[in-house]
Amino acid sequence: TLSPQLALYGVIIQAAAIVLMAISVSLTGVAIVITSLALLLFFPFFIALDYLFEFLFVGLALVFIGPSLNRNDYSLCKSLGQNKNQWRRTAVHLIRIGLGLQLLELGIHNKLMLPGMALAFIEQNEYYNFFPLLNLPQISNLHFVLFVGVSETVIGLLLIANLANRIIYTLLLAIFTTTFLLSGWDELVGHMPIFIILF
Repeated sequence: TLSPQLALYGVIIQAAAIVLMAISVSLTGVAIVITSLALLLFFPFFIALDYLFEFLFVGLALVFIGPSLNRNDYSLCKSLGQNKNQWRRTAVHLIRIGLGLQLLELGIHNKLMLPGMALAFIEQNEYYNFFPLLNLPQISNLHFVLFVGVSETVIGLLLIANLANRIIYTLLLAIFTTTFLLSGWDELVGHMPIFIILF
């Protein structure tokens, strides 16, 4: 739990990012990269790691997409002798790799290595384990958590390898939409960055 002072800093940083984006999208990306790395200072390592790749690579992608969205960033890109279209392609690759790394980390760390929290969630919300509906009652909640961990790991590796991207994006969108419909707005807020990345 963040102290009120740190929470206030978070609000100030977010407001500053919005203002800064009007001046430079790339500079906002740099600020998000720095903030992402700062997570490691304010949270225990394995908690920070659960969010690090997602936000770090969003920041990096903003650095490279900036010249396509902002005149100041375009001028800087041009003065460096770089091609904004190539930078835009790099931004798309970065966002894909970042999502892949995030899913890989969540699958391995939160489901396969330390399944306790995910198992507690499933035991409170047993309707997520759909295997009994498929006439497979022998698939326990722990088996389901491990299945999700393996699935996240494989999907993360496929994204990193740049394989079947649109199929994976559609699958993830369907999964996260289903969890939103089952669990409500809290789940949507928690997964909002992933929804935006998928779109």
